[in-house]
Amino acid sequence: MYRLTEKQLRERMKKQVYTESKKGITYSEKSKRLAGMNIYVTNTQFLFSPLAN
Repeated sequence: MYRLTEKQLRERMKKQVYTESKKGITYSEKSKRLAGMNIYVTNTQFLFSPLAN
């Protein structure tokens, strides 16, 4: 799990605002917070992941 850079976060928020206004939907606060993170899923063993250390 990694946090986005400020530039990436601004770009995602800009897209969310555009989608909310065009489609008339609203994102929950949880969805807005999760938009600031990247999660990479692989099939490697947990012992070899950086989070295991």
